[in-house]
Amino acid sequence: LIQELIERLLQEAANEATQKGWCDKAMSDAKQKRDYASEEIATLNEKMAELEARRDSLTEALDTLEKEIAELTESQAKTKAEREEEKKENEETVKEASAGLDALTMCIDILNKFYASAKKESVDLSLAQ
Repeated sequence: LIQELIERLLQEAANEATQKGWCDKAMSDAKQKRDYASEEIATLNEKMAELEARRDSLTEALDTLEKEIAELTESQAKTKAEREEEKKENEETVKEASAGLDALTMCIDILNKFYASAKKESVDLSLAQ
């Protein structure tokens, strides 16, 4: 009976040792997996922080570019309006100059005709005195 108890205790001790070995190995594996996962989380958190910083930078750049585009559009519209006004003024100036040219051409023609006809006629200087 004592022998059976001793054998049973030895068997239980062996089972417990086997169980403890298995538990120690499982604990070691779990700790290692936890450490790897923790490192991966830290790496991913760093990458996420970098990407968030980049997103913020790009958002700021986008806002700046949108403001610049709005300013350029406004400037372009203003410049276009000024050019249209200048174009109208230039067209008016060209019309006036063209009318002036026509008038001058007509004056020159009249004067040429007058002097041509006066050249043919003799001038009586006695009437001028």
